[in-house]
Amino acid sequence: MCDLNKTGQGQVVCFMWHEGQGRRGSNEIGSCLLKYLEYKASAQENVEVVFYSDNCAGQQKNKFILAAYFYALSKYNIKSITHKYLITGHTQNEGDNVHSVIEKHVKRALKSGPIYTPDQYVSLVQTAKKTGLPYKVQEMSYADFVDLKKLSEQTSFNFKKDSSGEVVKLANAAIIRIEKENLDKFLYKTSYSEPEYRVVEIKQRTTRTNQTFDNVKLEPAYRDILPISKKKYDGLMFLLRMNTIKKCYSPFYNSLKNIFCMNSPVESCQCSLYGNDSEKYAGCGRPREQLTNGFLARKKEFPACVLAPHKNNSKQKSSVVSTTLKVYVHTELYGDMILCGTESRSFLE
Repeated sequence: MCDLNKTGQGQVVCFMWHEGQGRRGSNEIGSCLLKYLEYKASAQENVEVVFYSDNCAGQQKNKFILAAYFYALSKYNIKSITHKYLITGHTQNEGDNVHSVIEKHVKRALKSGPIYTPDQYVSLVQTAKKTGLPYKVQEMSYADFVDLKKLSEQTSFNFKKDSSGEVVKLANAAIIRIEKENLDKFLYKTSYSEPEYRVVEIKQRTTRTNQTFDNVKLEPAYRDILPISKKKYDGLMFLLRMNTIKKCYSPFYNSLKNIFCMNSPVESCQCSLYGNDSEKYAGCGRPREQLTNGFLARKKEFPACVLAPHKNNSKQKSSVVSTTLKVYVHTELYGDMILCGTESRSFLE
């Protein structure tokens, strides 16, 4: 987020997280907005906030972000929030300039060596600005993201038509304004040229479970770190085994979870194949002691092995570790495979 003042660009705050901590939807964007608004309210009383952004409906142009604004106005010392959506095709702004500065700095850093972990990106963002105020970085974890969809449900936040009887379509909104003094409505325009705001009344269903924005409690969006895709996880583990990713960075990668093992039975889990056996938890989050009958245990069952060539139509480098009872195959294309008799089962599809 980039502050704007009379002299131009002010303080820039970059919210950063990797896909194991959160996604890129309205919950994540709204959580960042709430943190930013809380900071602004603590620094200045009765502040009037104006946001400028593009028209991405899945991130910041939906009723969940509106619910977050109503919550912020109820909780924080903010007078009003106005969100202006730039015209499609003309959305370039100061935020794009920040991204450009960071991208150039990252490219210069890559000339001296690879970037292995998100923490290194954080340091690069903090040092990207050479003049003026340095960029601030707010690192986010899964515990920092709140469930705005749940917030909308708990407060029965709903609307359909404006005061003139027209159906409200947020996708067509150009400006949205919410005022602390009128938290039962919001104002919007579908064009910058409209002389007056349209008024939308907020309708709340009366039930026993209804809560107001004053007393509602924000629920976490996630209870634990998020699993990444199996294909990506396997690729990262392959780079670790090949020492392309240095071993000193393995604690970060071994802390990741993958979707395959999260949804598979313990006996087929292969997370114990990776990382340090002395670690308490495997990549899927299960205790390693539960995986003693898994892939690694079966591999240790037959320690005597012979290296032999393996024909591969994919023209990829490959090697075979064979025993009298089982054959363990590793290929760059398919990863680790275990062949039992005439049956072949790929653990890394």
